[in-house]
Amino acid sequence: MVNTVGCKTQRCSRSYIDRSNRNFQIHEFPEDILHKILSHLTFKEIAQTSILSSTWRQTWRSYPDLNFCRETLNLNSYIPHHTDDEREFIMRVNNILEYHHSPRLERFKVSFGLRKGHKDHLDRCIGFAVDSKSKHIVLNLTPHPECLDDAYVFPLHLFQEYNSCFIESIRLVLVVLRPPTGFYGLKNLKRIMLHRVLVWRDLNCVLSACALLEHIRLSDCLLAGFTLCQQLVHLQHFTIENCYVKSMELHATNLISFHFQQREMPVILDELLLLKEATIETMSGSDNLDYSFSTLLNAMPNLERLSLSLYMIRETKGWAVSPRDFIHLRYLKMEIHLHGQVECSSGLLRLVSLLEVAPLLEEMELHVSKMFLAYA
Repeated sequence: MVNTVGCKTQRCSRSYIDRSNRNFQIHEFPEDILHKILSHLTFKEIAQTSILSSTWRQTWRSYPDLNFCRETLNLNSYIPHHTDDEREFIMRVNNILEYHHSPRLERFKVSFGLRKGHKDHLDRCIGFAVDSKSKHIVLNLTPHPECLDDAYVFPLHLFQEYNSCFIESIRLVLVVLRPPTGFYGLKNLKRIMLHRVLVWRDLNCVLSACALLEHIRLSDCLLAGFTLCQQLVHLQHFTIENCYVKSMELHATNLISFHFQQREMPVILDELLLLKEATIETMSGSDNLDYSFSTLLNAMPNLERLSLSLYMIRETKGWAVSPRDFIHLRYLKMEIHLHGQVECSSGLLRLVSLLEVAPLLEEMELHVSKMFLAYA
């Protein structure tokens, strides 16, 4: 009598072993694993993998994270003002976009030294990102242009369409923003970072519809104005550094981080009751102690940690009393750029009065450097 049960068990076991020992085919991997593999390859390498299988070919063509830069496109080292270099970059980007068909992009990034003369190509790239419902857009045109007159004008008019509602973050470097009259786009924008950007109109003309903003970072920008009249209740992080702007108005009562590195200027802030930590650096050559406390810190009653960098004049003999006490302040770091006649100490002695408005201060770190005024 044949033991059929034993035979079946043996066949099943052998079949299982055969399946478990065989190599996976590339098209059998889950899509998220394929995308993870692609993230470690240059676009040239990704394109070359299209010969592996039809599934792999479709995967790279629908890859949701497009990053166009010198490294990912496998271009040679940077050659300043080299037309062939720019032409090759544009050609490779166009070739990839022609075959790419992701229903929705996670990120679209262009990082290459282009300028106003490449407007048609750059407009097509940004239009592709908007049409592909990209969540994050990065445009970094470093090291071009050499002057803002040659800078590319970012096509904000493309962001008034329905697809722009999918954009959550924008980072722009070395471009011009010239918002059209009545611009009311980017309604779901949560994060904006501008570096070396010229904004022709008030920043409010760009962000008037951005009620969901959580993060604003501005550095080395030229701003015609900064008057954000609407209440940005979702804004938690704000940074402004070395920007040319005459005044600033910001209504964001729920800020939890505040970084200010500017010359003295008129500033309007709502009371920031949730703010626990701030960094303030005033860069004008005059005495900044009164300005820092009366204009900026007066809106921050619940600070626990403060980093403060300012100028102080030795000859100054008085200090206007701070409009409020900082009873929650525990840590204070001060960098003082001190200038004036060495024999005068009244300006520096004002720091003693500072302890009166922070009665529960536990740690104070003080750095003092001698400075010579280059301007008044």
